[in-house]
Amino acid sequence: MPKTGKTRIMKQQATRSSGKHWLTVIALIVIIQAVAAAFFLMDAVLDIAVGVQVMDAFYHGFELLVAIALVAGVVMGMLVLRRLIAEAKQRERTMALARGALAAIVEQRFAEWGLTEAESEVALFAVKGYGIAEIARLRDAATGTVRAQLSRIYVKAGVTSQAMLIGGLIDEFIDVVPVREPKSKPVQMSRSA
Repeated sequence: MPKTGKTRIMKQQATRSSGKHWLTVIALIVIIQAVAAAFFLMDAVLDIAVGVQVMDAFYHGFELLVAIALVAGVVMGMLVLRRLIAEAKQRERTMALARGALAAIVEQRFAEWGLTEAESEVALFAVKGYGIAEIARLRDAATGTVRAQLSRIYVKAGVTSQAMLIGGLIDEFIDVVPVREPKSKPVQMSRSA
């Protein structure tokens, strides 16, 4: 559990910028490959245009093959980069929708429970995983005040702990309870007389 909200926000921003960093690296590699492919292709075509001797035919043929492979690599790299960018945009849209849905459910539950504005703020910190001391520090309140507010929140929500409070909100997203069947049925032995 992070010590401050700033730590959590910094980690989220680092994760997002890390993904953008990799897209930039892939784009740079594709650009370098494109330049190298153009160079080798131009060199091979010029060598062939000048005239190829039998001794150099293998070398120029190999050079042309390398150029074609580089061009294929550039095309594949551009396709992969395009797909990665599209997937990243889709993930961002999905996360934005999920965050909005979660926020709406949390607000709805807080209203149903009849939480005051201060209790709603404390409950939100509790749902985010902050401890009493952290909530008190973030709200500039006494730990006793936060404890009392959490007690009232638990009563209003019909739970007895922070974990149950979080679990109750998560239940909104999980509507199927997994049922596991035993891997093998126990063997019953019959008694013989």
